[in-house]
Amino acid sequence: MPRLTPVTGKTDVPAEHHAAVDTVVKVFGSVRGPRTDPALFDRLHRRHGAAWMVEVTTAVHYFALVAGVANAFEIAPPPDGDRLPA
Repeated sequence: MPRLTPVTGKTDVPAEHHAAVDTVVKVFGSVRGPRTDPALFDRLHRRHGAAWMVEVTTAVHYFALVAGVANAFEIAPPPDGDRLPA
């Protein structure tokens, strides 16, 4: 399966997009993003199958999206919201 060519820095994009690259790096810490160890991926794929891998990856990234937006805009949880156990 072909992969997208990663953007590894501002030299990979036109100058008018440098501010966007700076923002992504600041928010995510790395333009390349986190990667799963290939051995771990293979072990999970063999055990659970492709559909499970897609589902768990989607769930993790959805949580990261919501948490990232809440963090970027410093959104506090509601005072009467659910509490994590101590």
